Amino acid sequence: MIQSFYNEAAGKTIRTASVISFQTAGDFLRFNSHYHSIVLEGGFDEEENFVFIPFGNLDEMSEYFRRIIVKFFLDKKLINERFAQNLLTWRHSGFSINNEIRIYGSDEKARENLSQYIARPPISLKKVFYEPFHLKVLFKTKYNNYFKENVKMFDAEDFIADLTLHIPPKNVQYIRRYGLYASRTRGIWISMPEVIARAPQRLKRMSILIMWAWKLKGSKKIMIYSFLRRRNALYGQNFRQRFMKFTPLPVQNANLI
Repeated sequence: MIQSFYNEAAGKTIRTASVISFQTAGDFLRFNSHYHSIVLEGGFDEEENFVFIPFGNLDEMSEYFRRIIVKFFLDKKLINERFAQNLLTWRHSGFSINNEIRIYGSDEKARENLSQYIARPPISLKKVFYEPFHLKVLFKTKYNNYFKENVKMFDAEDFIADLTLHIPPKNVQYIRRYGLYASRTRGIWISMPEVIARAPQRLKRMSILIMWAWKLKGSKKIMIYSFLRRRNALYGQNFRQRFMKFTPLPVQNANLI
């Protein structure tokens, strides 16, 4: 959706980038599926010129997003035509886009904080208190307009049951990277002068190493790739660290709720 919007706004095909994180939990562990996206504002055209495209008219984008999702369910035969038409008539669709948070690629602290936020677990231990005598769990958070409260008491077993609903299925990835942020694209950044110019020094060195390794043959190439895998295992233990290494460009946070 974002790629189509950018191409239409720029009047040409551009290469953009995004990191999209799927979240399942709302306050008090209520199942509330939504996405947090870190999105590059614009992208690079075929001549490596950066085209700045800020988000506009979020209401129309939200409606377009709703129709894409409904069509996807319809194509997968998860709903029928009648139910799809019914969904599109709802006054309050449940789809909205928020882009209040905007950061610059040079602001490493903001980038780190935002990366931690979109990859956060369903609960924070600072909000949970266990009372062993009565086997209760107290969940305290900021005031929630939906629940009309900021504290909720769970039976311990109910709390565990609600929490386990948010464990991802085996082999399912909740965080994905697209466009210029995708792993295979970062490997060829060295061939994109305007992109690599905005990359941190570490990524510039890694890009050169990958391009050099690509030209090698046989055992030498295997040795280089083995080195890169070991290096990633040592220095890329979590999403925040990995994201900090390859997100040097101006980005905008768009929460698709």
